[in-house]
This record gives sequence, structure tokens and C-alpha cells, in this order.
Amino acid sequence: MMGNYVQTTTSYSRFRALVYRTLHRPYLATCLISYCVIALMVVFYLQLPPKYSSDFDMVLPGTGANSNVSLDDVGQVVSSTSAPFGKGYNPRVNYKEMLMSRNLLESAATALELDTKTFGRPKVRLTEQTSILNVEISASSAKLAEQKAWALFNALQNQLEFLRADEVARRDDSIKAVLDQYRERLNIARNNITDFQQRSLLVSTDQLTQHIATLANLKEQIVMMNAEIGRSEYYVSQLSVDLGVSPSMAGQAFALQSDGEFRNILI
Repeated sequence: MMGNYVQTTTSYSRFRALVYRTLHRPYLATCLISYCVIALMVVFYLQLPPKYSSDFDMVLPGTGANSNVSLDDVGQVVSSTSAPFGKGYNPRVNYKEMLMSRNLLESAATALELDTKTFGRPKVRLTEQTSILNVEISASSAKLAEQKAWALFNALQNQLEFLRADEVARRDDSIKAVLDQYRERLNIARNNITDFQQRSLLVSTDQLTQHIATLANLKEQIVMMNAEIGRSEYYVSQLSVDLGVSPSMAGQAFALQSDGEFRNILI
């Protein structure tokens, strides 16, 4: 004798049956899981606060500058400034490192009264085959993003001005050191000239010219005296030959001949 059974279903049993049927259909399960993941990502993205970005481009000089000034009867001045891109390195990389440096970010954040973490780090992109440098920074509002971009640009300009001033100061110090050496050598030369003037009793240029003229006259007189001595020696030697005596006796006779007192006795 067979009995009759009555089975009742509940909500939980129907849910279990639905899950069981779903798990036995892999494609449907995969689609449901993917849909849930996408829905969670969309919800999470919608919960994020909005972000705004501001960017600017910097164009570095790509060619050098040449100038040529020529004045009649004065001279010619040529000035040439070569581009930094042709010396084996790219200056845009230096600018990028400066924009990403901690000191520059701290300076920009201080200008807006923010800390470095809140200010964030900019994105710097180098455009290939150009001299363009793109800088982008994000913020929670459009106005703050623009203020961050200007603060970053002003901080970079201040850093460049500081580096230029430091380079000029270093060059000035180097030039001053060279000028000090030349000045020291000039003072030594002046002291030597003064010492020479004191030892030689020379005071002015006219006096030096006069001394040079005197020395020239003395040299001319010495040449004339040497010539006169040569003629006298020749005359004495010729007289010794004519008289048949020694050159010393001929010299004595020549000296007596020129003596006025001896000539008076002979008369």
C-alpha cells in the first residue's frame, strides 16, 4: 500500500535550487561574476572624488644666436651663442630632474601653504625630436590645479634664477682672481721701475731721453778717440821706421815734439 507525500517549498529552497542550476551552467556563472566585478568597479570609481589636471608646455631654445658688430677705424666684435642640444647631452632631462626634485616641490608647496604629500608629484613628458617639455599636475579642483601649475612654474623660474646668479658669481670670482694676479704682477713691475729710477736718478721720461742722448754722444766720442789713438799709434810706428829707433823711443820723441816747453828750448 503506497502512501502519499506532500512536499512544500520555501524561499530558501528555491534560492538553493537556483544556485545549483546556475553553477551547473559555467558560461552563465562566468557572465554573472564578470558583471558583479564590473559593477563593483563602477561603483568604486563613482565613489572617488573628482580630479582635475592642469598642464603647461615649455619650449627650450633650439638654435644658437650670432651677432656681428663692425665699426670703421675701430674694430669688429663677434658674439656667438651655441645651442646646448649639440654638446652630447639633452638639457630637457636636466629640467625634468629639476621639476621632480624635492627642493623644487617643497618650494612650490610652501607657496600654496601645502605639504609636499598634498601637493603631489607632477608628470613630466619629453616630446621626441623636439625641444618641448610637457608638465602636468592634478588636484581636487580646477582652481587648485591651476594654482599648482603656476606654483611649479614659478618655483622652476626661481631655481633657474638662483643657478644663473650662482654661475655668474662663480665666473666673477674667477675673473677677479685672474685680475688680482695681473694686478699683483703690475705692482711688481711698477715697483721695479720705481726702484730702477731711484738707483739711476731718473725721474721723468724727458730725463731718460736726455740720458740716452748723452750715452749716444759718449759712445760717438769713444769711437772718435779710438780712431785718434789708432792714427797716433800708426804715426809712432811709421816714425820709428823712419828714424831707425825702437817704437818706444819714437813715442817719446813724438811726445816731446808735442810738448810746448821742449819746443821752446829747441828754439
